[in-house]
Amino acid sequence: MNTQLIKYLKQHNGKSTTYLFATTDSNTAAPYIIKTGQAVMTIGGYNGTDNAISLKKFKQLVKDGKVKYFYISSHTNNNAIVKWVKKYGTKVSASAYGGTSSQTKGVGAMGSTNATLYRLSASK
Repeated sequence: MNTQLIKYLKQHNGKSTTYLFATTDSNTAAPYIIKTGQAVMTIGGYNGTDNAISLKKFKQLVKDGKVKYFYISSHTNNNAIVKWVKKYGTKVSASAYGGTSSQTKGVGAMGSTNATLYRLSASK
């Protein structure tokens, strides 16, 4: 788990956000939920392959400021939400939240993935 990521998100999320970040699966989310006690949205359910939320509903949560960041790990499927995040989100440099891509290894499921943080804009 990247504690600098937690610090970055707490500094940049603001008070209106409901979720520390969104991600695809509970294996990525769980350590952050346990460490912070905050909600992390898993759009793909337990293993990342369930359609737990529609793109339309996800976009509304972003527009409402409830979700401002999405953490994409390399093991993710390429569903509609992930495609939208990659197209309209802004990549946050790993150095901004405490490291390089090699330091973000082990964050996702099975401890073997690299992850990328995207900032989401309410205007998209």
